[in-house]
Amino acid sequence: MSRAGLYGSLLVAVAAASLVSCRRQNLIPADDPKEAIRFLFTCHGGIDSVGLAYTDASKTPAWSIRKFRDDEIEWIVNPNVTFNILTKAGSAPMPIDTIQHQSGSGKPLKVRVKHDPGPPKTYSYSIDATCTPQTGAPVRLVVDPEMIVRPGP
Repeated sequence: MSRAGLYGSLLVAVAAASLVSCRRQNLIPADDPKEAIRFLFTCHGGIDSVGLAYTDASKTPAWSIRKFRDDEIEWIVNPNVTFNILTKAGSAPMPIDTIQHQSGSGKPLKVRVKHDPGPPKTYSYSIDATCTPQTGAPVRLVVDPEMIVRPGP
């Protein structure tokens, strides 16, 4: 393995450990903002930064989100990032209907939470993203946030 490959692997391991650490904190606000979620993933030959936060003035973290049925969710990315939402193995499929998702770098994903009856549920999902730096190879990252669906207000 080359030094570049070794350093890239170490960066992914450090990023993954940081994400696990962040998830252990109570990052779920009482009422989530209605604004879009910015998935910040920057790279310049490696992983420079990763983050999930609402686009409102408070920049509330969005590693865990609470949404009501029929709420819309929009994920926004940088122009050099492509991404998809994946259901984690062993988890129920996310109860969402896609409203807008164009393939290609920098394209947002907008969905609506389905109106399924029943008690609140937690859904595990992953964001599979690739960041293409101006020079060098693309950098792939899979992050592990969660979504809690609550009954209507």
